[in-house]
Amino acid sequence: MADEHDFESQVRQEREWRFLRNAKVRRQAQSLIQKGVTRLDDQIFINRNPGVPSVVKFHPFTSCIAVADKDSICFWDWEKGEKLDYFHNGNPRYTRITAMEYLNGQDCSLLLTATGRWYQIIGHCWGRVQEHGTTAILEDLSPEQNHL
Repeated sequence: MADEHDFESQVRQEREWRFLRNAKVRRQAQSLIQKGVTRLDDQIFINRNPGVPSVVKFHPFTSCIAVADKDSICFWDWEKGEKLDYFHNGNPRYTRITAMEYLNGQDCSLLLTATGRWYQIIGHCWGRVQEHGTTAILEDLSPEQNHL
């Protein structure tokens, strides 16, 4: 039986825990929306990023923020102010990270980074960052379409 169908497997229990956590986050967000809270400055996050930030992406359900500079990405826990991980993403020379997006944010999310004509998927789940070998070139797009 596959782990996701086995009710007692660790994979299934972790996935169920993430589902419940996400539901709680959605309820809290809905509560803030209904209250009409407009001040969002009660959380302050100050960090010393290794490079000048060019792209910032908040994780939709956790307190993780990905901060990209020219050729590296730093993951921070913005609630605790702690650096979770930092690595160079191996950009080709004279390129920079231009966009980031979390894929599958509700479960074991991946971070998609784009550097003009290149993209790279980085796995980030349960505090374990692992690079997936999926770097590719978007050769078939015209410059107008290639706006990642």
